[in-house]
Amino acid sequence: MTTPSQPATPARRLAVAALIVVLLLVGCAVIIWIYILPPPPTPPRQTASQSSNSPANTLVMNLNTSAQSPILLVTDGKTLTAGGIAGPQIVVQSWDCSTFKQLHSWRLPSSFANLQAISPDGTLIAVANVHGAIDIVRLSTSKTIQTLGSAQPHGAFSWDDQRYFEVSPNGGGGWVIQSGSRPNSFGTNAHMNAMAASPTGNSAVYGGQNGQTGVLLEERPNIAPFFNTGFIPPVSAVAYSLDGTKVICGCARGVCVVFNDASMKSIHRLRIRPIPAASVSAVALSYYGQSAAVAVGNTIYLFDVASGNLTARLVGHREPITGLCFIPISHRLASTSEDGTIRIWQLP
Repeated sequence: MTTPSQPATPARRLAVAALIVVLLLVGCAVIIWIYILPPPPTPPRQTASQSSNSPANTLVMNLNTSAQSPILLVTDGKTLTAGGIAGPQIVVQSWDCSTFKQLHSWRLPSSFANLQAISPDGTLIAVANVHGAIDIVRLSTSKTIQTLGSAQPHGAFSWDDQRYFEVSPNGGGGWVIQSGSRPNSFGTNAHMNAMAASPTGNSAVYGGQNGQTGVLLEERPNIAPFFNTGFIPPVSAVAYSLDGTKVICGCARGVCVVFNDASMKSIHRLRIRPIPAASVSAVALSYYGQSAAVAVGNTIYLFDVASGNLTARLVGHREPITGLCFIPISHRLASTSEDGTIRIWQLP
């Protein structure tokens, strides 16, 4: 004989009802979360018509220097180094290119008048002293290791740190730092505006007020071959690609010319539209020269070199830009400006 089942108590019925309600609420929440709520917005990719001045796309570092001589470069591919004038002192700082944490900060005494250049390995700087000469100073000790003739407006270290190239309104040449001698020299009637040293050898390229560009070669002393950019003078900025195969020259009216370093023949022409009133103030090429960065005023223009197409316009600096450099290990671009800041741009 079977035993009749016990009827459910009110407490048990209440517990079952509460459990069903909880399960229904959880199910509704899951459905809403999956199917109804919109996904979080993703940062838009930058195009030629967009400005990259949002915190998501840029990192701003304060250089704490005046507008006189901000200088920017990447040394050994891992370190970002920049410097300038801060009151009566010259300040040089370096950062890790992966984390952008500051590595070093050096302050040089007021006996130096102006910062001209930083060596590629970040250990030496060239400064104009109060007597009108160039002092080569070791940053770690703040000691002058060589004095090289008279200070000229533009200069650059060779990439082995053995030579210092300079240009002036009356010519230029290459100094051997260790001996203080100057085996390379040349004269020209053209006013020189810019200089950059090759990353693969002891040579340098410079730009002139008359629209010409020349190359100073260590193996050919006293010879400075010129070639024409083919555009409106002056040549106001020059730079090598990091592999040393290409040279970019920035001219007036937003025009840039990319040359093959081996033949010095024009291979690509880049134009900013609409035509800006100011001249190009800084240029840079990516490692193999596929991309170019061009600064006019406080705006950076990115180009695909092969096609000549504008790929992005970067806006964020408050004052004119004075230096540009690609950072290959992180696909970023660094820029310095007269506003005393460095901006790190995430490239599209």
